[in-house]
Amino acid sequence: MAAGQVFAAPVVWTVPPTTMSDNSVLSGTFTYDATLPGVTAYNLQSTGPTTATYTYVGGAAMGNSYIGQATSTAAIGVTPAVVLVLTGIPASPSAYTINEILVGTCNSVVTGNKCGGVGLGFSTAFNVVLSNAGTVAQSSVPTLNEYAMLVLAAIMALGAAWFMKGRGDAAEA
Repeated sequence: MAAGQVFAAPVVWTVPPTTMSDNSVLSGTFTYDATLPGVTAYNLQSTGPTTATYTYVGGAAMGNSYIGQATSTAAIGVTPAVVLVLTGIPASPSAYTINEILVGTCNSVVTGNKCGGVGLGFSTAFNVVLSNAGTVAQSSVPTLNEYAMLVLAAIMALGAAWFMKGRGDAAEA
């Protein structure tokens, strides 16, 4: 890796037990990757009047709002969904205050059977303080420059071998 390169690891954020406006309690974790930027995983559960386990199925709605749903396919007015409104989320501090969390049912379905938003009758929580649960270990993937150097080294090695073979044939003659 070249000097000066900085790679931010995805950060796992903990949502503490948070009482929503319908008296259900939401808690769990989500992973935020500042290099995308965006949410890459949810592990959120709610108990009480709204009981569900939410997973992130990809995509973002309305800019900084990330939607998780309780089933792999979304149905309008049926599928429980949670929306995290993340504005200015930092890459790796110890705490962050989330603007808003919404829990309700899908009000639209977008490409790939994903929930596109939460409809009327949703419950909310505002200004929830999250804690940083740590970073996700990342594997080291060579950059394009590193691959180019590997290819160049291989070409030079083949060229040297071909040159040496040619000199060996000339010496035998």
